[in-house]
Amino acid sequence: MSAVPARWPRTLWLLALLSIALTAWLLQPQRGGPLLLTTLGRTLDLELDATALDYRLRGTPQLTLDGLVVHRPGDPQPLLRARRVYLALPWHTLLHGDQALRLRRLELDAPVLNLPALQRWLASRPAGALRLPRFDDGLRVQNGRIDAGARHLDQIDLDLPRLDPAQYSRLLLLARYRDTDAGLAIPARLVVTLDSPQALLAGRPARLTVEGWLTPTAPDWRLPMAVHVAGPLVLADGSLKLAPARLGLAGRYLAAAQVLPFRLGVNGSLDLDQQGMRLMPFVLRLYGDTAVPDLTAQGRLIVASHLQVQLQGMLADWPPAWPPLPSPLATSRAPLPFTLNYVGAADLSAPLTLTLRRDATQLQTRLAWPHLQTWLQAPGTGSPLPPLDGWLSAPTLDVNGIRLEGVELRIKDTP
Repeated sequence: MSAVPARWPRTLWLLALLSIALTAWLLQPQRGGPLLLTTLGRTLDLELDATALDYRLRGTPQLTLDGLVVHRPGDPQPLLRARRVYLALPWHTLLHGDQALRLRRLELDAPVLNLPALQRWLASRPAGALRLPRFDDGLRVQNGRIDAGARHLDQIDLDLPRLDPAQYSRLLLLARYRDTDAGLAIPARLVVTLDSPQALLAGRPARLTVEGWLTPTAPDWRLPMAVHVAGPLVLADGSLKLAPARLGLAGRYLAAAQVLPFRLGVNGSLDLDQQGMRLMPFVLRLYGDTAVPDLTAQGRLIVASHLQVQLQGMLADWPPAWPPLPSPLATSRAPLPFTLNYVGAADLSAPLTLTLRRDATQLQTRLAWPHLQTWLQAPGTGSPLPPLDGWLSAPTLDVNGIRLEGVELRIKDTP
């Protein structure tokens, strides 16, 4: 047995002292903090900066960042800002983040996500390189915001109790959508489930369900409603596609003294991206009460810088709360085929074009929703026809006891 060299004990003592010194250096946030941020940023191919940093390495490593700013390398526009970020992650992720991204918990206070910058980062990632981390104790967001030009989400509160990217996930979302150009706000309280978040990032369909409440709100009306959305969701080229999408709504249209209950079912193809939302083609079924018509229709809907609606369908009957039609239209039980086209602001203030037919009587017209509202609120006290500009053709019409035959009528409304 060979003798242990005399210098070995001194070497071991030197290594021990160096290890203690290195540990003490790393335990100082101002020393080890930048190294930790660099390690995390390298894992995500991002640049992370913070005005203040504190962390704890004993047990489960925990990191707290104040004033976080995240950039994609080479992009001058921040992808993410946050007032405070708390992150707890196991040692295995800290040491082998590129192989296994597993986190204990993530909390973000007042984060602001720039959607165009996020889309540029996603597009720069190699195919299949983007992986969601696993959150053992969940994710929480308070008072968040997502910016996309004139349209944004704010007042975001999000609670995700646990996330396994390959498993069913469920989160509670409170938020408000705002379109400053259209003067529209939509507060929301939703429960969102996804059967495989990682499949979504990999470009494969993931089963989505959304249930909760929405309240679209404009300066002179509100539309509180329960909502249900379901379908396979795909993420591709920075856009979300839900096809086939199944949408169910049940709510009330509230304007001044008007209360109009309704139920609506829609099936179609839904696309969401930075430019807006497109639902086309789709079919719908609307159920109303005495003032909201029962109808079926098909068409397309675009919500972007302007609202575009195209519908072609059938009214089951003339709603009893609307001003009565003249005879013989009033006595007919035939349905009323129609077409409707609208391009304008989301508050429906622009004129829409409408064609309507019952039996051999036809109407082609342009009308404005605000004037139609006034007409609907005064049944039986004014004109039997709504305020409109258009053309009416009918074989016969009975008006105030007078029978007219071979009617060709040009209608001009002067508000």
